[in-house]
Amino acid sequence: MAKQTSFFTFTGKAGNMIGYYRDGKHYFRGMPETVRQTTATRRAAQRFGAASSKGRLIRSAFAGVNWMFVAMAAISTASTKRSSKAVSAIPGPSQASASTSTREQTASLP
Repeated sequence: MAKQTSFFTFTGKAGNMIGYYRDGKHYFRGMPETVRQTTATRRAAQRFGAASSKGRLIRSAFAGVNWMFVAMAAISTASTKRSSKAVSAIPGPSQASASTSTREQTASLP
C-alpha cells in the first residue's frame, strides 16, 4: 500500500494500479493477479448483473416522468378516498328521518 503524495490524487483503476481513499488519505495498490471465486459467488454476481440491467431499463423508461406530479396525484387520490368515506358516513336526510321515525315509534309504545 503506497501513499499518493502528488498534487493530483485519484481513486479508481489506472492500468494495473488501483487508487483509493481511506481514513482521509489517498493510497495506491496493485491489482491481484488472480481472483478466486466460488460458484456461488459467480452465480450471485451474474444475478446482480442481470438485476442491475433490468433496473436500468426501468429507470430509463421512467426518465421523463415528473415524479412530483405523480406524488401529488397519489396524495390527492388518497385524500379524496378518505373524504368520500367520511362524507358517506354522515347520515343524509333520508337516513336521518328514518332513524327519527324509529325513535318516535319506540317512544310511543306503551
